[in-house]
Amino acid sequence: MSLSPWQTTRLRHRVYTEGWEKLVPLMERKLLRLFLRLIKIFLKNKEHVHIALAGGKTPMPFYRMLSLEYLPWERLYFYLTDERFVPLNSPKSNYKNIRENLGAKAKITYVNTELPLRDACLDYSQKLPQGLDVCLLPSFPTLHALP
Repeated sequence: MSLSPWQTTRLRHRVYTEGWEKLVPLMERKLLRLFLRLIKIFLKNKEHVHIALAGGKTPMPFYRMLSLEYLPWERLYFYLTDERFVPLNSPKSNYKNIRENLGAKAKITYVNTELPLRDACLDYSQKLPQGLDVCLLPSFPTLHALP
């Protein structure tokens, strides 16, 4: 009995994606260790470290783990790589979700969504540093992105 191309693709998909949820906590801990090493290196050479953060639900457990670390929070500056144009207190706001997970001690530069869109973009661009030291961007597949 031979499988159709569709069945083969579905089977391959199931084999590669089944159980990936169990790997996430391990990957988050490894990412946390790497992140902490990077921060330590930058802090030896710079007064402040500028960090770009991904939004969405996927990185929130990592941000909760990071919030528990003993860090020189006053020297860390966080920036959003993406934001929805919704009020800052909206459940859809990446700023709100990151703030809730990182905690009040984190200095997070936000998009002022009370301004008109064009003005909000200009305002945020003027708050960005000359360069970013660390960028945390999503690359792990999430369920909503899987076929």
